[in-house]
Amino acid sequence: GTFQKNTEMLLTACKRICWRDDWKLYVVGPCTEEFKEKIVEFYRETNLQDRVVFIGSIYDKRELSRLYNRAKIFCLTSRYESFGIVCVEAQSYGEYFISTPIVTANDFIPNEKVGKIVNTADELAMQVNTLMDNPHLMEEAYPEILRHAQQYRWSTICEKLNRFLQER
Repeated sequence: GTFQKNTEMLLTACKRICWRDDWKLYVVGPCTEEFKEKIVEFYRETNLQDRVVFIGSIYDKRELSRLYNRAKIFCLTSRYESFGIVCVEAQSYGEYFISTPIVTANDFIPNEKVGKIVNTADELAMQVNTLMDNPHLMEEAYPEILRHAQQYRWSTICEKLNRFLQER
């Protein structure tokens, strides 16, 4: 619910998504008191309380891992971010990544097979609808997403650094 996280864009997109089957959106992270009023208003307008679930912060790593394992898509609607550790975490579970054009978006999304950069709520909703209508797209992307995420493992980074230092 902060300006940086741009959760309003996500909620606007949710209004335009053609929800399928048992798809749900779990919004993870702290929520400001001011934004809680927007959530109540969103539920009143949409009746999506069973589809869009605000679960707050998760500190238990096993619980967070279970959520990542169940997820198919990771959405980041931030106006700005630093590196974005959650992006690496999501991709390490094979999640298709949809992001606004934050500074590191092109690092995490080198091609549309592993993710999509969107600028508007309409683009976000359209991409989610496409993925829900064509689940094979995520299945086909899964191995490439995992391969892409490998470059952010500490072991991979240390190997590269070691090779670099050996060459010096």
